Amino acid sequence: AGRTRCVVVCKRNALPPPTGRDKTMLLLGLLDAPGNLAAALTSFTTHGVNVSYIQSSAAPPGSGAQVAFFIELAGHARDTAVAHALAELQPLAAFVKVLGSFACGAPDRDALLGAATSPSSMRG
Repeated sequence: AGRTRCVVVCKRNALPPPTGRDKTMLLLGLLDAPGNLAAALTSFTTHGVNVSYIQSSAAPPGSGAQVAFFIELAGHARDTAVAHALAELQPLAAFVKVLGSFACGAPDRDALLGAATSPSSMRG
């Protein structure tokens, strides 16, 4: 059975302004082939963007991808390094969807993905 992973409540394509202490959450769709994820992650390394969280998921039907990844990055989607890394992903990915950027201390990945999928909730 499917589960809701996130709810985005904002105007379409609206992002809060950068604070200098931000994180960005995105959904990345790739074909399931050796090296595709490594190639995609290289764009973050090249631009000095830290990936702080990654979780695989089934790709949305009809998206052209076989696997999807929820990725949390250090930085705002409008930061130069993050924007360049995201642009570099475009030709490698079936889709790249920025779910949002938020200030550290604001709702984090647990709020975006649901507390039931957080690593802390999976400890015995």
